[in-house]
Amino acid sequence: MIKLSAMQEFDQIIDRHHRRKSKHFIRHTVLYFSVTLFYPIQSRVRCTPPLCQDRTPDWSSTVARNGRVCHGTMTQCRRGYRSEQAMVTRRKAYLTQPLFKYIGNKYRSAGRIVDRFPKSYRFYFEPFFGSGAVLGELRPKRSIVSDTCAPLISLWQLAKCNPASLISSYTSNWEAYTENRQSAYDRAKDRFNEKPNAHDFLFISRACYGGVIRFRRDGYLSTPLGPHKIIHPNKFARRLKDWNRIIANTDFVCADFAEITSMAESDDIIYCDPPYVDTQKIIYGAQDFSLDRMYRELEKSKEKGAFIALSIDGIKRSGNKAVRILPPSDLFAVECYLTLGGSMLKRFSRGGSDVTDEHIKDRLLLSDDFLLQDDLF
Repeated sequence: MIKLSAMQEFDQIIDRHHRRKSKHFIRHTVLYFSVTLFYPIQSRVRCTPPLCQDRTPDWSSTVARNGRVCHGTMTQCRRGYRSEQAMVTRRKAYLTQPLFKYIGNKYRSAGRIVDRFPKSYRFYFEPFFGSGAVLGELRPKRSIVSDTCAPLISLWQLAKCNPASLISSYTSNWEAYTENRQSAYDRAKDRFNEKPNAHDFLFISRACYGGVIRFRRDGYLSTPLGPHKIIHPNKFARRLKDWNRIIANTDFVCADFAEITSMAESDDIIYCDPPYVDTQKIIYGAQDFSLDRMYRELEKSKEKGAFIALSIDGIKRSGNKAVRILPPSDLFAVECYLTLGGSMLKRFSRGGSDVTDEHIKDRLLLSDDFLLQDDLF
């Protein structure tokens, strides 16, 4: 069989349709050139079935048996597969810079998480708000977020209503930090432990070791100073200006997660990023957190018609450790594993050296699948 050139194939299309200027002809022609022009780009995005042997965890969850499962950097939905790279580029990525350092934040995966949310919704709820990476990527018009850490919520309230006070206090702490790093950090930590406040919390989060906000059971913040340099006040002010615009329509509440999830109704989104039970038992003051209690509250919200998304422990140590957590069988329908690269905490502890043996994948559970068939290719 003689292989025709692209121009010969195009001439045949013209002859076949007798040069009719019909909608069908135009659609056929545009489709032909789209495939011809963009095939070299698509061919570089490798899409292979995600359930191959080297990507599958050594355990089988209820979601894996009854729902759709996504592993590695791939997303499996309905009839086909598509790469995370393609999924992210279909939507405008904001890539918002964090206002403060916070271990376990979702800035590396926020875009991929938001791509799995429904395109239309009423309210956005996030009961474990932290550094707000997912909200910064989603940028909802109406949202209610919460955290049990009062200084953190106070920080966000100031970022919304009185950003100048945060810039002033951060600049003062930064000037003291440039003169004597350890002394400035110790004074801020002593002030915070004597009377927890948003201003010292901000500075400590930027200067502490790896962004690890670690509390003892008695509420004492015990994180040591980190080896890195904190950002300049001018850079912080630019980030704060961006966040002030993003959170203009967000309400911040210092409350237990159950108070926030109970507000959700039909067509609302609830995204949860709770303390990871495998690695974060002493971080964020999470010693008393109950995963089972959270499941019960989320089931109530799902019954009312809310969409639920949950980030939770996944695969660690470059595939050598899979955290076995089984959610209720009827709560989630889709399971994804999002590749995050090397562990940030391990990179800090090793002084920036190689962490290829400590690559991790976050586990994302979804109550429904909103990655439509039309978005697959």
